[in-house]
Amino acid sequence: MALLPALDASQLPGLLYGLLALLCYSGFLLLNRRSLPAHSQLLRTFYQLIIGACCVLPFLADMRMPLAEDIVWIALAGIFPGFIAIYCAIVALQHLPTRLYATLAYSEPVTVILAGWLLFNESLSTLQLGGVLLIIVTGLLLAIRHKPAKAIIVAAEAVRL
Repeated sequence: MALLPALDASQLPGLLYGLLALLCYSGFLLLNRRSLPAHSQLLRTFYQLIIGACCVLPFLADMRMPLAEDIVWIALAGIFPGFIAIYCAIVALQHLPTRLYATLAYSEPVTVILAGWLLFNESLSTLQLGGVLLIIVTGLLLAIRHKPAKAIIVAAEAVRL
């Protein structure tokens, strides 16, 4: 409870948006963990991106229209880090245990931070570097500690015989 008195009124919207993001990401994981065979992952990805775009629209009220030469870059940004990344996440969620997927998902911000550091010469504070190292070490420990399900081991033994 020591953190709550340190918050002031200006930080409350950020805290609420953070909690909303937590709920939305949890919903994403739960909805995409199991799907019916009749549902196409490509179609699910498309619908999830459309819903996400609609959720962002109210925050874009004061934005000006992009220039014509920027439309190609905007479309590429929507396809590659948007559509393809979400599609791969949905497929991975159906093939990996949720705990392992979540561990791998934490490597994304580390990858972005390290790419910014290496490619754009961005500086990292001691606290940021400590956070990156903590995420990497924790991910490695969880990956080492992860035990495959018994059914997978039995299937592997049967194939070996």
